Amino acid sequence: MDGFAVAVVALAVVLALACAAACVQLARGAWLFLVAGAQARDFPSDEQERRAVTAGRRMAPVLGTLALLLATMAAYQGLRLAGSDAAQVFLMANNVMFVAFIVALVAFYVMQRAYKDPLDKPVAPGGRTVTSEQAALERRARKARLEAFPTATLATLIAVVVIAVGTGILFSLLP
Repeated sequence: MDGFAVAVVALAVVLALACAAACVQLARGAWLFLVAGAQARDFPSDEQERRAVTAGRRMAPVLGTLALLLATMAAYQGLRLAGSDAAQVFLMANNVMFVAFIVALVAFYVMQRAYKDPLDKPVAPGGRTVTSEQAALERRARKARLEAFPTATLATLIAVVVIAVGTGILFSLLP
């Protein structure tokens, strides 16, 4: 085993532990700064706090599946480098966790878009009254854009994807 392989496996283990800790904390309603940003320190209303807690609980499975993805990747590579036949079991588990991670990301995106915000009224900008069909179309168009996400949530999602892709690339460089 060379030093690079050991360092990559150790990095994956550390990242898996960090993601698992974040998963547990978000599921408990803590560390909401990951999904609510600076608002997590001082919520102006109970509704915004409820949204942040809900977003945190929705982000927890994404981080949990990422932790398991990284752990199975590290176990596979560690066992493969050690020459164990059990590595193939972790390769299959890693493939399952990759699919679960993608499903968790998509589910998070779909569930986050479902928020009803105060702008969801059948009144168009400028105060003009619109029909319910027009309001529904405008609401769908607004929710389909990424700007419906808070900046902290987008930053966390981007970090999660970069961790997953970056670790995968590092493992692909191993002999």
